[in-house]
Amino acid sequence: MNYPKKASHGAKIGIAAVSSMPAKKDVSQGIKNLRKMGYEVFDFTRVLRKNISDLQRIEILHRALSDKSVEVIVMARGGYGSLRILDKIDYRLVNKSRKIMVGFSDFTAISLAVFKKTKLITFSGPMLKTHFAGPVSGLTRESFNDNIHGFIRAGETVNLKQIGGKMLKRGSAPGFLLGGNLSVLCRLIGTEYLPDFTDAILFIEDVDEHAGRLDNAFAQLRNCGILNKVGGVLAGQFSNCFKGSKARQLSEIKALLKDYTDDLNIPVMYDLPFGHENKIITMPVGLPVRLDSAKGKLTYLETPVE
Repeated sequence: MNYPKKASHGAKIGIAAVSSMPAKKDVSQGIKNLRKMGYEVFDFTRVLRKNISDLQRIEILHRALSDKSVEVIVMARGGYGSLRILDKIDYRLVNKSRKIMVGFSDFTAISLAVFKKTKLITFSGPMLKTHFAGPVSGLTRESFNDNIHGFIRAGETVNLKQIGGKMLKRGSAPGFLLGGNLSVLCRLIGTEYLPDFTDAILFIEDVDEHAGRLDNAFAQLRNCGILNKVGGVLAGQFSNCFKGSKARQLSEIKALLKDYTDDLNIPVMYDLPFGHENKIITMPVGLPVRLDSAKGKLTYLETPVE
């Protein structure tokens, strides 16, 4: 396992764009809020316009990785573009820098590729536009800080039940925490960038995918063998994927999860706060953890930074 260096007090955060570019007002407000949280911020995207090339994406990422004053790299936003640059990333530089990288959604592609190529832990967590450009929720801020500063250590737990998680299937299992955006994960199947999910604790979320497309994605996970390998499943938010009230949407995702995990002897939880919503927890991708769905607890078996 390869652990990133923990962030110091008042660490410098570098803003990188590996996907789409947010509006300048969102960048400005996001940086302002990060500074209010006590961080120094350098915007590597400041010279960019809305439409960015693959070359610009990769140059910005490599510059952020090479800058010795930057301790944490936060992605500007999701969208698309990460899949286009997987073959251009200097994974030796990633491995050498051991910087904390944080993002989700489209960043899932890079996060999983980095773990496959280097075993470096990255973080599925808040991005500049999505979570820092508006009011920053207490849960988002605290979970982000706890993970990048190493405040949550080996042996400590995240109480998933306390933050809204619901049990679908009872059980307890250890495994590497792997996953992210379901649609992006599925696009890595059959490539050299997808890690081995044997005994992994799979976490998934999605946005703007209708029920039929989600069903297809779950079917793909099953048909390629991933679902039969994993040690547990954590389902986050599936924003704008189902119609109707919040209760009906929860019922739909619960039914879908039940369809695809009913014959598996693994712990399963859903309605967890990660994904395309304001209040999210930060998830260390690749970290050894233990999931106990009956107690609603996720225990860190290692500290995610060192």
